[in-house]
Amino acid sequence: MRRTVQELCGRGHAAELRLEFLPAGEVAAYVAGRYGGPVAPGLAAFVHRRTDGHPLFMVTVIDALVRQHSLVEQAGGWAVQGGVERVALGVPESLQQLVEQQLRQLSPEDQHVLESGSVAGMQFSAAAAAAGLEERVDTVEERCSILVRRGQFLQSSGIEEWPDGTVVGRYRFHHTLYRQVVYDRLPAGRRIQLHARIGARVEAGFWGQAAERTAELATHFELGLKHLKAVHYLQQAADRALQRYAYQEAIALLRRGLAVLPKLPESSEHDTRELALRIALGQVLTVTQGPGALEVAGIYARAEELCREGGDVQQRIAVLRGLRRAMQGQGQPRRAQPLAEEFLRLAQQTQNAALLIEGHVALRVCLFYLGHVAAANTHLENGLAIDDPEHPQTYIFPSGQDLRVLGLAYDAMALWVLGYPGQALQRSRRAIHLAEGAAQPWTVAMALGYAALVNVLHGDRQAALERAEATIQLATAQGIFPWVGRDVMLQRWALAEQGREVEGVAHTRGLRVWEAELNRLQGELLLRQAVAGRHLPPPADPPASTGRDVWVRDPSRLCIEAEACFRQALENAHEQHAKSLELRATMSLSRLWQQLGNTSVARERLKESYHWFTESFDTADLRKAMALREALE
Repeated sequence: MRRTVQELCGRGHAAELRLEFLPAGEVAAYVAGRYGGPVAPGLAAFVHRRTDGHPLFMVTVIDALVRQHSLVEQAGGWAVQGGVERVALGVPESLQQLVEQQLRQLSPEDQHVLESGSVAGMQFSAAAAAAGLEERVDTVEERCSILVRRGQFLQSSGIEEWPDGTVVGRYRFHHTLYRQVVYDRLPAGRRIQLHARIGARVEAGFWGQAAERTAELATHFELGLKHLKAVHYLQQAADRALQRYAYQEAIALLRRGLAVLPKLPESSEHDTRELALRIALGQVLTVTQGPGALEVAGIYARAEELCREGGDVQQRIAVLRGLRRAMQGQGQPRRAQPLAEEFLRLAQQTQNAALLIEGHVALRVCLFYLGHVAAANTHLENGLAIDDPEHPQTYIFPSGQDLRVLGLAYDAMALWVLGYPGQALQRSRRAIHLAEGAAQPWTVAMALGYAALVNVLHGDRQAALERAEATIQLATAQGIFPWVGRDVMLQRWALAEQGREVEGVAHTRGLRVWEAELNRLQGELLLRQAVAGRHLPPPADPPASTGRDVWVRDPSRLCIEAEACFRQALENAHEQHAKSLELRATMSLSRLWQQLGNTSVARERLKESYHWFTESFDTADLRKAMALREALE
């Protein structure tokens, strides 16, 4: 048929029209039209990815899905069992037989070229295929050119030049299913041999400039059972993925590296490589899962064991960073504090400016969450130097997070608690500005998330919710799911601000910095029960278990308990020098005293607390305090 078409076209009796593959929209139209009803979300996209819109392959793949009962008819449409993302589909048997038949029509030499090419990749150079076969490059290139002219299996993809001076043709399989059939028919031993040979040739051809080929080299050496080289290139490939913020790709590569390690003999080099892989994996999982994830803590616990046996100072610093953040993320600032102190001590030994500032920021975070807000503020001056526009890259974490933004975010919260709401708002805005300039997804999400919290504390719920929405959108798109979870906490704060305290309190327990606020909210809840108790008559026949119900409890007793909660909140805030939380507790206590007739005492107590402030009198709390003062006077 091919010869006949060529002869007719050559004589001008015919013209050959090459049909393009179907685009995604037409694949979707076919799938919907074939089944005459709604189909599972993502099915058309899955079929298009699998077949590139090749009409024959498209029809065959859908038939195979039906035969293996992955695609089933249900009420209202067609569904994919377990979801599209879980479909495991090899090459359909009919397609495999078709490709095998075409392969049998080729000479053994051409088949060998395709086999070596399939190991080299979907796209491959003639030099790589020749290395696998241990053939001359020009011989392999000629066979590839013949296959291209026949229109079978391969198409030309231009010329490729390697750093060692090699200049050869580059080829591509017509379709991924062709390559898969050729690759799958190789015996295991032959496949291992080809991977090892091709990996060695590519490594030599790109010696000293292999950065662009790290993922390719990692795969060849992993499948070629060259385990030491595989671990080396898997780590390098993961590092490159992190530079692009491709977090999930980096995680997959690092997990592969840890899976290969047991195949190496026990040695100091084995432990050194395991430590490096675990530190890197801990860093990226901290971004994607959150520092408090159990897996993160486990990874760093093993890394700490390896450090005790032979880690250097920089590795010890990296492990301390990860462990401290893990403890912090699990709500255990007491366990995090000694780790931060040791980190700072090692940073002082290195005399590295960025590490010294990071140590001060880490210790400040621990002290903040322990409720020692004033003590945390003593590290503030050391942290201010971090805002250095001339050397921004100095303060980037290995996983791509900006230490300057982290420091500013915690400064903002600490300043609000200490009674400087205006400075807090300025600091959070500066954090967002720096984060957006750095264009690092995790850093931007962090800046927006903490700024939203500062907005809530200011009483600006609209700004808080807008930033929360932006945080969720960015974090979901980038796979930074901890910030989605933290935004739920923000929503609970907003609920508390709207008077729905019960929903809010449950999500803020565990950190002492908010102890005063929790006690204050508990007092407010008790007062609400007291008000309810005055207006609800007791049931005619109350059950025995209603001892804690609002209609049984004495309203006067509830007021006494509420006053105790407010006094405890004042004590907590006073210990922490937390003037903003002290003002809130004072307002709650003053309102109670006002209701009980102690107006003069309430007025003097509120006046004393209000007069401490020197800025931001337009914020929600200070406006409420002024309104209450006027009412009391």
